[in-house]
Amino acid sequence: MHKLKKIINIFQTAFANTLHDINANRLRTFLSLLGITIGIFCMTGVLSAINSLAYNINKDLSNIGSNTLFISKWQWNSNGQNNRKIAARPSVTWQDYLAINDNTTLLKNGCFIINETITLEHDQAFITPVFMYATDNQFMKVQDLSLITGRVFSASENMNGSQSVIIGYNIAEQLFGSANAALAQTFKVKNKTVQVVGVLKKYGRNILQGWDFDNALIVNYHYNINNLQNKKNESFIMAKPKPNVSMDDFNAKIRSIIRNQRGLKPIDEDNFSINNIGVFMKNINDISTYVKFAGGFIAFFSLLVGAFGIANIMYVAVKERTKLIGIKKAIGATASTIQLEFLIESIVLCLIGALIGLLLLAIAVYFFSSLFGFQIIISWFEIVFTILISLLIGIFSGWFPAKSAAKLNPVVAIRS
Repeated sequence: MHKLKKIINIFQTAFANTLHDINANRLRTFLSLLGITIGIFCMTGVLSAINSLAYNINKDLSNIGSNTLFISKWQWNSNGQNNRKIAARPSVTWQDYLAINDNTTLLKNGCFIINETITLEHDQAFITPVFMYATDNQFMKVQDLSLITGRVFSASENMNGSQSVIIGYNIAEQLFGSANAALAQTFKVKNKTVQVVGVLKKYGRNILQGWDFDNALIVNYHYNINNLQNKKNESFIMAKPKPNVSMDDFNAKIRSIIRNQRGLKPIDEDNFSINNIGVFMKNINDISTYVKFAGGFIAFFSLLVGAFGIANIMYVAVKERTKLIGIKKAIGATASTIQLEFLIESIVLCLIGALIGLLLLAIAVYFFSSLFGFQIIISWFEIVFTILISLLIGIFSGWFPAKSAAKLNPVVAIRS
């Protein structure tokens, strides 16, 4: 009980001394803590950003699936290929899509998509941007999308060019006040009337392919071609294999079908690209590695500068309190007590810098998430890791100043 009380007294004294030094030397303390604050901000920020990126990617992958192929004229990873040559390729067509459907039993789900960004006008109100996807009735299955109300347009509606459309949650609220109120309502797209048959549930922004289903307008392909003249925008095909089908076999089959459909000779190179999420994930992992390295580099040097700043404060504190240390030793304070007192002061200073860094990061995360709609998560692991790093830096920074204070001769110290 006596030892516990003694330790509590040491903590109280150290904490009081820390607050006194901060108040007495605000500019010096601020500059010394700045390195710790910036280092913690960078380190925790990079960890949070990378982990949040992985979380959002995994969430998006659960919708579209990691085994989905994207067929278009564009190559996600061009590897130095001539971009002008790629741009000159023909876009994938509805006929390419039909050829895939008709010539393989490996396909589970597939859809053809033409996308365009438009502005909607309804009752003199403008909604922009709206992401219009001209596609077929399989789009919902490939994307694994769900409706909050209504239904999906049927295969016959798609082939007949029905005016039935599915809209995103935000569009339903802006046009009609609520998702339920939107059903069976009509509005105009490029001066053509369409009717709402379904409303998507709220999804948020998909970072993998830029999907924004909350602000989406899904029309069927044939209505688009016959009425909206959306023919010049880029098109692509999404295709998923059946379970237990090798992605290499599926990729090879799709490639063979499109080459045959386009009449390419064996010596002709592909005039289309087959991309998959694996390539995208490789690019993301490469970027994450660079970001981690850059963030870690900045954090390391910021923390190093901060550590020396804290050590400088502690050496100055020892110098300013030399006589007081001598008096404490003269009345019975042990060297270990003096050393512990200064170590605690150093740790408290580092923790204050870390807390300021975490507070600034929380503010930055709030504004970034609000502005860009990208969910950044600061986990408890990252917070605990930050506190542990701060403790280690506090011990490292305060160890030698505390050691020098503990070794002071009480007589010499009192005479100083």
